[in-house]
Amino acid sequence: MRHAKEDYLGLTLGKLLTARATESPNHVYIRFGDQEITYSEFDRMVNRVAHKLLASGIQKGDMIGLFLDNSVEFITLFWGIARAGAVMVPMNTGYPADELQYAVTHSKQKILFAHDHLRQVVEASRAFCPDLQKVVYVGGPESNLANWLEGSPESFVEIDAISPKDLVGVLYTSGTTARPKGVMLNHHSYILGADYWCSAFACDESDTLYGFFTLFHANNGIYLLVGAVLFGCTFAFRRGFSLREHWELVRKYGATHFNTAGSISQLLVSQPPDERDKDHRLRVVTNGMNMGDMKEGFEQRFGVIMLDVYSLTECLTGTTERLSDLRTRHRGRLKSCGRPSDWVEMKICDDEGATLPNGETGEICFKGPAVTMGYLHDAQATAKAIQDGWLHTGDIGYVDEDGFLYFSDRKKDLIKRKGENIASAEVERALLAHPGVMEAAVIGVPDLYADEEVKAYVIAKPDHILDPWELIDHCRTYLEDFKVPRFIEFRESFPRPTAVPKILKTALRAEKQDLREGCFDRGPKLPAR
Repeated sequence: MRHAKEDYLGLTLGKLLTARATESPNHVYIRFGDQEITYSEFDRMVNRVAHKLLASGIQKGDMIGLFLDNSVEFITLFWGIARAGAVMVPMNTGYPADELQYAVTHSKQKILFAHDHLRQVVEASRAFCPDLQKVVYVGGPESNLANWLEGSPESFVEIDAISPKDLVGVLYTSGTTARPKGVMLNHHSYILGADYWCSAFACDESDTLYGFFTLFHANNGIYLLVGAVLFGCTFAFRRGFSLREHWELVRKYGATHFNTAGSISQLLVSQPPDERDKDHRLRVVTNGMNMGDMKEGFEQRFGVIMLDVYSLTECLTGTTERLSDLRTRHRGRLKSCGRPSDWVEMKICDDEGATLPNGETGEICFKGPAVTMGYLHDAQATAKAIQDGWLHTGDIGYVDEDGFLYFSDRKKDLIKRKGENIASAEVERALLAHPGVMEAAVIGVPDLYADEEVKAYVIAKPDHILDPWELIDHCRTYLEDFKVPRFIEFRESFPRPTAVPKILKTALRAEKQDLREGCFDRGPKLPAR
């Protein structure tokens, strides 16, 4: 695997940016809309932020909140906070007042930067945040960021007291069943995560990394944002995914890479073919949710290589396919998430923590320097997740004889039917292989005789009318009979966390007391084949 310069890997984020600005001062770092900012210009912008934070009394380790949409301001504050030795806490801009209040108070934030259009949410929670000393609004007619930065110099001397092992970021998990947990990450984790991601496709200064995911998540906010600096290339971004504008922006920015997730990949493939499908500079797309057999169709249609990855906020260096793996890729490996990165060890464990041999399914566990420092103010959750240095991910999978990982499901989403384990993700892949299915989600529903039965939620593609028995027959060509859904419910939308593409299965389970009501039921037995 090709790595970034070895001497860069041992730096803090602030010193990494300084090194890049010194080496590539005139290279464009940021493209946003029609705005372009070079590394030297950006470095001076970051210096002003770092100076002002220190002048405001911020000390090493103090928490600074970012309640911001994707913007140049977000990125400037990100690097300025790191350079000053403080800790950034990026938060979901979809938070209502009570969730914002929880994150701000739980992390004991001293300063909060928020976009002006989020002012109402901030002000509704501000009085209940005792540690919060100041709120700085960004954008809008009443923005005070420019006033806050007024007079702050553009030069800065790096603080030697900051170590790569120091905490630099707290990222809150989505908290689908309880209050979100704050994942603590140090400078080294951010840089290793960026190297893990970009080394897989041999990134260099000629690349333009295009991102549309929110910057408060690792996809855009670490892998691409930091990866561009580590490898000296350009980071282009927008505020959220736009199906209508996606390829237009890929062409405008000359993007050579973007990363996506299964639902968005499926949306792109579902659009009518266009004569410009291969009219772009893209060479690699990384995908965070395996498309299985549909990967080949994506690659052939758009003329790109798709590399599947598996990682999580608690371990930024998971597994990934590499360009070098393509020589030995075969059809059975299309469903793989690649091999462990050079920065991590991996094993598969049973429920008692014993290591399982290749081919056996169990919990995916990681160990290495990019594993989280723990959960903020939650020693109990930390001790449960990290045992003897091994992070227990809560995800299920297996490893083949060549060391490639195959993700099966979230541990909590496994369906147990008559003693058999069924991976909901496997059933979802089968459903998505149907030409009329846009999206699908699968859960287990309680059953007196089977323990659980398989229920599928399906959204049809526009202008498609789906017959449930047709879907059943389709699934039988991909799945063993005991895995084929018994219940099917057609929908027009799915519940999702704000600004996140994943489907909230907890919300699906909570919609009805009896999840069997109001949906198609094929009965307990399938017709003979």
